[in-house]
Amino acid sequence: MAEKRVIFGYWRTRALGQPIRVMLAYMGVPFEDRQYQVGDPPTFDKSVWNEAKIALEREGLAFPNLPYLIDTDGTAVSQTRAILRYLARSRPEHSLLGKTDEEQTRADVMVEAVMDLWREFFTMTYCSWIELDAKKHVFYEKTLPVHMARLEKQLQKFEWAAGPNLTYADFFVHEALYQMREFKAESLAPFPAASAFISRFAALPGVAAYAESEAYVPYPFHNRYSNFAEWQDGRPLPAATLGEGGAEGRPQLTGEKSYMRAVLYPA
Repeated sequence: MAEKRVIFGYWRTRALGQPIRVMLAYMGVPFEDRQYQVGDPPTFDKSVWNEAKIALEREGLAFPNLPYLIDTDGTAVSQTRAILRYLARSRPEHSLLGKTDEEQTRADVMVEAVMDLWREFFTMTYCSWIELDAKKHVFYEKTLPVHMARLEKQLQKFEWAAGPNLTYADFFVHEALYQMREFKAESLAPFPAASAFISRFAALPGVAAYAESEAYVPYPFHNRYSNFAEWQDGRPLPAATLGEGGAEGRPQLTGEKSYMRAVLYPA
């Protein structure tokens, strides 16, 4: 009999789904990664997800949204932070909820604080290309330094986001900071504790093994209609667009420029 797997659904991007993918892999939980792709420009049609959403609601998912997770016992959860907390609670052998009340509280606070920053980041990456330069300046010169100064103090105190032990918060914080650094490579240079945290987390055996696997989602970071759809290692990808995925479902490069690249990088 085939092994029953957790079902995880999200866009064919990293964005808010990657922390969950990484946490599942770290815990050694087999899962089916259902990736939904928007259509081609200029409409970026979402009918594939909209149809799936109706079906999921009929099947009992109370709040069908991306991301969602359906556990092997039928438990269905949606929303990134709710899923991370659920996984930590439902699999206590990994001790990712926090080993003490204080650690659990710090994990909750850290995730919510980083979400405030991440939300501002999304506002920039999904803005109109006409506004991008101005919004990018405000985010990296004003918004990020204020939030990161507070976060840096916390990461100087402990090895991990919530204390001396790894928690679900680390998966969330790592992905948020990693994306912000990828969009502007030097942005976290003034924050050595945060930079060290990113490296330390990525080196965890379970995390590193997943990053080397065929199941890993390296990019796109955000959806096809964003300003961060074709970015890798702190710079735009070559004059190409991300295709529908190869045999293993991983994004593949094609030789054709996307609508966003044609506007932002016409050369």
